[in-house]
Amino acid sequence: MEYLENKFFLLAFTFGVFFLSRVLQKKTGWVVLNPILLTIAVLILFLKFTGISYETYNEGGHLIEFWLKPALRVGHVGSPIAQGLSMGTATHAVGTSTAMEISGKYGAYASLGLTLNGIMTAIFTPTILRLLGVI
Repeated sequence: MEYLENKFFLLAFTFGVFFLSRVLQKKTGWVVLNPILLTIAVLILFLKFTGISYETYNEGGHLIEFWLKPALRVGHVGSPIAQGLSMGTATHAVGTSTAMEISGKYGAYASLGLTLNGIMTAIFTPTILRLLGVI
């Protein structure tokens, strides 16, 4: 059972559990079946029952970290315009209210991001759904 400790197997197992958890949540519609929560629980049980140490498991985590770090650096742009727009676009009302607590400038750009996201979604969603044959 040496393959169980292979970092590529563990990485694939993690992604597999996550995607199966997403399918389970979508099919049931239950909010408590959060894919991240389920993945963590399944991985803890898997590591406990197989006797694989967290250090061994985390060797595969460095592969994710390699790709994730540049994405996080891009997200930490120092511009209030970029940060406000991204907060409004990605986190909607919660991000906009948080941005307003930081400053009026952040809040204004977060509101703009939220509004533009809503407009673009309303414009492009029907077209995309028609192209996919959904409607």
